[in-house]
Amino acid sequence: IEYILANELDFCSGNIVKYASRWKRKGDPEGDLLKIIDYAKILLKQHRNEVASKKEEVSMAMVS
Repeated sequence: IEYILANELDFCSGNIVKYASRWKRKGDPEGDLLKIIDYAKILLKQHRNEVASKKEEVSMAMVS
């Protein structure tokens, strides 16, 4: 938690850190690894949407 707060990580990134830190030691290792992948997919989708939005803004600015 201290690392997550000190680095101002968002929810998904914080959970990736959490599950990556504990997957071998606690609970369900495969489930924790799958959660890391799920959170990474959410971040990837968000990133792609942001990139597409910026490209659209640039295209609109060029038309104006």
